[in-house]
Amino acid sequence: MATGDQLTGVKTSDESITTDATLSLDSDMQVTVAANTTYLIKAWIRTATDVAIRFDFQFPGTPTRGYYVYQRNNIDFLDTLGTPRYPDDAEATDLDTVSFSSTTSLRQFNICHGLITTDGTGGTFGFRWAQIASNATASTVYAGSHIILTEV
Repeated sequence: MATGDQLTGVKTSDESITTDATLSLDSDMQVTVAANTTYLIKAWIRTATDVAIRFDFQFPGTPTRGYYVYQRNNIDFLDTLGTPRYPDDAEATDLDTVSFSSTTSLRQFNICHGLITTDGTGGTFGFRWAQIASNATASTVYAGSHIILTEV
């Protein structure tokens, strides 16, 4: 890859989960990144749920620097590796994991912009998601959701 090249992972079909609170790597929204490389991150995730969802990003090794700015509908917040900051209506279940919930079954969009520099280990970068608490009501991530990493 060279500066400006892009890696893209696109969700090809709707996916719903029930009774699953374990963060899992999405089978479509993942890419292979190189070691010692800086990437701009863009993610656009469409969801619908009556059950709280949490998500984060998996990356190989330990990034030397990184930050993510998330927006859910009209709510903005910043998550800095090791120092997350959240608005009053969001919950953090662990560092670098964003949690959000909906009180209706309206579809929501979630936007993430960020920057990450990988360490000496290349491998899989991807979107992980789960229910905050196991629940029989389905949580869904919709087709067309995607991640784009651009080498800088």
